[in-house]
Amino acid sequence: MSLGERLIIPAVLTILFALLSLGAMFGTGGDARRMKIVLRCAIVFVVGMTYSMAWHDVLARVFRWEQAWIATTILSGVVGVLLGRRWFAKGAGDDSSVERTGK
Repeated sequence: MSLGERLIIPAVLTILFALLSLGAMFGTGGDARRMKIVLRCAIVFVVGMTYSMAWHDVLARVFRWEQAWIATTILSGVVGVLLGRRWFAKGAGDDSSVERTGK
């Protein structure tokens, strides 16, 4: 793969994933704060996964381990989960996230 392909293809795949996910989310009426956080976390994971796959040979050379791209993909998943937990905790005390019933 050329450098351009390694940089552009993962970005295009991530944008495509985000657009399809947003379309599905809004199409089903799931545009709640919680769903937006889950979408952001999924995008963090997809970015990490696609770039890890695109640069797998370089990662293997740097870490001297053929499966290093899998470890970086797992790391991006862990980062997504930790960011999600942080964002959920940050909004837990926010009154705007609670639906008001009018009672």
